[in-house]
Amino acid sequence: MALAPYGAHQRLRQLTLPVRLVPHRQRPVCTIVSGGRQPARVDPSQNRWRRRPASSRPAGRVCRQAAPGVALTLAALAGVTIVDLTRLLPGAVATLILRRAGATVIKVEQPPRGDYARALMPRVFELTNSGKKSVALDIRRSPETFRRLVASADVIVESFRPGVMERLGFGYRALREFHPRLIYAALRGYPDGDATAGHDINYMAAAGALDPPHLPPAPVADIAGGSLPLVIRILLALLERHHTGRGSCVEVSMVRDLDPLLVLPRALGRENPLTGRFPCYNLYQCADGRWIAVGALEEKFWIRLCQAIGREDLTRRQFDESAVAECRAWFASRAAGDWLEHRDCCVSLVAEPAPPQGDGLPAPALGADNGMLGPEFDSNPQV
Repeated sequence: MALAPYGAHQRLRQLTLPVRLVPHRQRPVCTIVSGGRQPARVDPSQNRWRRRPASSRPAGRVCRQAAPGVALTLAALAGVTIVDLTRLLPGAVATLILRRAGATVIKVEQPPRGDYARALMPRVFELTNSGKKSVALDIRRSPETFRRLVASADVIVESFRPGVMERLGFGYRALREFHPRLIYAALRGYPDGDATAGHDINYMAAAGALDPPHLPPAPVADIAGGSLPLVIRILLALLERHHTGRGSCVEVSMVRDLDPLLVLPRALGRENPLTGRFPCYNLYQCADGRWIAVGALEEKFWIRLCQAIGREDLTRRQFDESAVAECRAWFASRAAGDWLEHRDCCVSLVAEPAPPQGDGLPAPALGADNGMLGPEFDSNPQV
């Protein structure tokens, strides 16, 4: 049966036995490349990772879009199956990254409405679930179907509040009983079992990562405190299982895992040079209304910038707060394009978020597929 198209206010239909999964359209993944040696692949017929000789492709072949001299290994997780129970952004981004590395991701949504992101952010939902398989399943009413799904998986990812999966009978201990090789990944907001409701803004506030009254334009806690640590822990758990043969339970707290981002403000306080207090690390509006970012922290770059703009008198005022106003007036005297001639001194144009193209996809700022988000999305996934 077909799921409702990805979009706002769509209702999902209940999945009943038997389960049959049909993938979204996906591009072929690339062969693992290791130096100049013969490439190898992960054998998807086994739960354990086994390397076997690849096809007769020449050694050293790399993915299309790889930068010169860089081998992208988009099949690193071939044969790994991930059951994704998460909702909204952080879990979806994490499993998208893993899917782009070759894993098979099965997104499970509860009928009738599915993931909240369908209605709240339909375009974001489409992009972050690109290339995944999709199932409409109420695990309360169809526990055996869910057990079968988990039994065929390597990883399960959930983002419920602490205790929810245990009350449903699907906590890590229960699942480990019949699937000892399973990796159980839990994405939480607050640490230490705190089940308080929250979103990105709340987690940033709790972690001390906000600077009121301003809000960052990107969901910092969701991605930097949630998605990326989750990917790292899942990969480490897969590596550990490769050595031990046993699964494990990993947990990410978006409040706790924001800690690495706060090293500078906690260590330096008001002396932090990256806050815009100093002229060498600041944003400046130009005569045409566009903005320039200056990041000349090293003395050599600051001197080079001062020479390039004809303000050698500022070379000794790199960390002089009173020089910020002078720099603002100086940059405002010319268009942004004039300053871009001096980009080798840590000067760059502040780019706007990529607008949609004719097909509604982001402009290719990071390559033909915009880095992580690819266009291989099927708006009508099947089960």
